[in-house]
Amino acid sequence: MVALLDEIVVLGGFDEAGRVVDRVEALDPVAGEWRSLPALPVAMHHAQAAVIGDRIYILGFLTTANFTADGRAFVFDAGAWRPIASLPAGKARGGGAAAVQSGRIVVVGGFRALSAVTDVDIYDPSTDAWTAGPPLPRPRDHLGAASVGDRVIAVGGREARIPSHVAETLILENNTWRRASAMPTSRGGFALAAHDGALYAIGGEGDGSMPTGVFAAVERYDVAADAWSVEEAMPDPRHGTGAATVGGMIVVPGGASRQGFAAVASCAIFRP
Repeated sequence: MVALLDEIVVLGGFDEAGRVVDRVEALDPVAGEWRSLPALPVAMHHAQAAVIGDRIYILGFLTTANFTADGRAFVFDAGAWRPIASLPAGKARGGGAAAVQSGRIVVVGGFRALSAVTDVDIYDPSTDAWTAGPPLPRPRDHLGAASVGDRVIAVGGREARIPSHVAETLILENNTWRRASAMPTSRGGFALAAHDGALYAIGGEGDGSMPTGVFAAVERYDVAADAWSVEEAMPDPRHGTGAATVGGMIVVPGGASRQGFAAVASCAIFRP
C-alpha cells in the first residue's frame, strides 16, 4: 500500500478466502470513505510499491498462493496502469521494500524461489531504467524500508522462514550500508511509516509468545538521535499490511490477525 496525495491506496493482496486479488481501493481517511480504482494488470501480493508525485509505481511482486516471484513493473498514471521496465533479469522478487531517494526508487531485499535475497536495485522513472545498488549485508524479506532526508533506512525482516526475523536497522548512505540501533522488537511482516523525521514500525508476525503469532508492538525510530522508543501498542494486532502517513495520521489498513493467513478488513489510524 502507498499514500497518494490525500488518500491511502491498497494494492492487491489476499482476500478472506486466501485468493490473490487484483483490486485497488483508496481511502480518504478524513472522510472515512473508500472508493475503487482501476484494477491491477495482474492479481498480485507482496508488491514493492512507491509513489513519486501523483504516480504509483509497482516494481516486482509475488503471484499465486505459492509465492511465485514476478519481475514486471507498472505505473499508475492519469487513471490507468501501464507497463514500465521490469526488474533486471534474475532479480524478480516480492516481499521486499521500496523507498524513494532523490527521485529514484530503491527496491530493497525480497523473496524469490522460496529464499530471501540481498538484492538492491534502483529504478529511475526519468529514464525508465534500472541500476544495481549495494547489496544488503545478508538476505532479507518481509522487511520495511523508508527514506528520511537523503537516507534509505531498512528495518527488521526475516530470512524466508517466519521465526528467522531480525531487529537490525541499516542505513544506506553514500552508497554503503551501515548498521544503526536495532529495533526493540525483532519481527518481520510489519508495517513501516515515516512521519516528521521518524519511522514507526507497527505490528508484524513471528511472535512465539502469542497463540496468534502476531505482534502488537509499535515502536518509533528517531533517525537524528539513532534511538528507538516504545509507543502505544496496536489494539488489534496485525501483520501483512502496510502503513502510510496522510494529514499527520498513520493509517494501517487490513492485514491478517494470525500468523500466515487470516485476512481482515479493519483499518486503524495512529496519531503520533
